[in-house]
Amino acid sequence: MFNSDDFKVFDDPTLAGRLGKIKEIIDPKFESLGESLLDQYQGQFQQQLYVHIAQHIRRHKNPPTDTWMAISTNKRGYKSLPHIEIGFWPECIFSNISFLTEIEKRKDVVDRLNKVITFDQNLGISTDHTQSQLQPLTKENFEAATQRYLKIKSADLVIGYTYDKESFDNEAILNDLLGLFSLLEKFER
Repeated sequence: MFNSDDFKVFDDPTLAGRLGKIKEIIDPKFESLGESLLDQYQGQFQQQLYVHIAQHIRRHKNPPTDTWMAISTNKRGYKSLPHIEIGFWPECIFSNISFLTEIEKRKDVVDRLNKVITFDQNLGISTDHTQSQLQPLTKENFEAATQRYLKIKSADLVIGYTYDKESFDNEAILNDLLGLFSLLEKFER
């Protein structure tokens, strides 16, 4: 699956160079992982799941600071729906369930999450999908993040894991994805 050499894509400071390395090194791994995850989890969902790999098409000057794949129930896109993301920051790999600013019925999201969330010291939470840092998923952090998500239009809600680039374990990532897909499936019910 992933290895420490994958992070070398971020060593290239140029837009063309980094995009080329992402397409050559990371995207094929995302394609393979995406197919495997769809095969494994599709049966848990009533709707068809689709893999979306970041294209970085709006990048014209600065190289991407991260790259990712998303799995959602919409063939055309994922941002306006709850979705699973797996990706790379220069310092870590991440896997999470994301509720981005494009979701319209935020109160429904928070109400449904309140019914299915379990507080786990290994999970993290954030209100900004453009940052790699997550706060521990405690009841207090969850309440603060969901209140921010409800009140601030530009806030996201991200729940998941990060794995340090020096010590990540592919088995742990796959195991954590099982929990995230289970959370998404419970949320979708």
